[in-house]
Amino acid sequence: MTDHPGWLVSDTGDMYRAVAPGTTPALITARPTGLGRDMVIDLGGAGARVDYTDPGALTGPDDLTGPLRNMGVVARVANPSLWDALTAAIMRQVIQPSHARARYVRFCTTHGTSVTGRGVTASGFPSPTRISAMTDDQFQLAGAAYPAPGLRAAARAYLNRREEWLKAPADELITALQEIPQVGPWTARTAVADYTGRFDLYPYTDLPLQTWARQLNPARSWPDGAVAFRTAWEDIAADQLSAWTQLTLAWGLRYGTPTRAVP
Repeated sequence: MTDHPGWLVSDTGDMYRAVAPGTTPALITARPTGLGRDMVIDLGGAGARVDYTDPGALTGPDDLTGPLRNMGVVARVANPSLWDALTAAIMRQVIQPSHARARYVRFCTTHGTSVTGRGVTASGFPSPTRISAMTDDQFQLAGAAYPAPGLRAAARAYLNRREEWLKAPADELITALQEIPQVGPWTARTAVADYTGRFDLYPYTDLPLQTWARQLNPARSWPDGAVAFRTAWEDIAADQLSAWTQLTLAWGLRYGTPTRAVP
C-alpha cells in the first residue's frame, strides 16, 4: 500500500522509500516475487512494522466487498517515525495527491539525507532541527513555501513535546497534534493513522475515500455530503472500520480514478 507520498517505483517495478526513525535513514523496498501479487518486503533495518489486511475477512455488501477481495491481502508498512508521519501529512495539505507526492519527494531530495540500496536511492524527510534552521528561500526553491509555516511550527512542537507524544494513546495524540498551528483534524488524523496503522482514526470523510468508495460500484447510491457519507460508511464498516477504510484506500491507489484534490 503506497498511501505515504514518499513511495517511489523503480524501472524494475520495485517500490521503495526512505524512512528515518532515528538519526540515520533506512531504505525500505517491496519487490514483486513473480508469483501472483506476492511481495518481498525488506525493511532495511528501519525497525518498521508490516501490517497485513485480508479483504477476505470483510463482511458487508457483496457489491463493495467483491472488488476489495479481488486485490488479495494488502501489506502496509506502518510509518516508524511520528515526525515523518506528521510532516508528510502537512505536505499533503490542499493540493492534489500527485502534486503532494512530487512536492514531498522534491523537498526530501533537496534537503533530506539520501540512502542507497538495491540499485536505488531515496531521501528521508529533513529532521526537525534542520527544518528549524531553513530559510524562506530554501523552502521556496524546493517548492514548499506554502507548508513552510506549518513545518516550522511542527518542528518546534516536536522538539519540545516528542517524548510526551510518543507515549500518548492514539486519540490523545490526535488532539495534541492539533495544538500545532496549521494542523487541523484532517492532518492530525492522517498522521496518526500513518504512524499507528489504525485506519479507524483516518479522516474517512475525505475526498479520496469518498470517491473510491463510490467507484467500487458506480451503480450504488450514496448520500451526498461528508456527514451523511460518514454515517453510511460507519454503518457499512461496523466494527471493521479500520480494514474497510484501509482497503478502500489501497484499492483506489491501484485501480481508482484519481481525485481532484485533498481537502
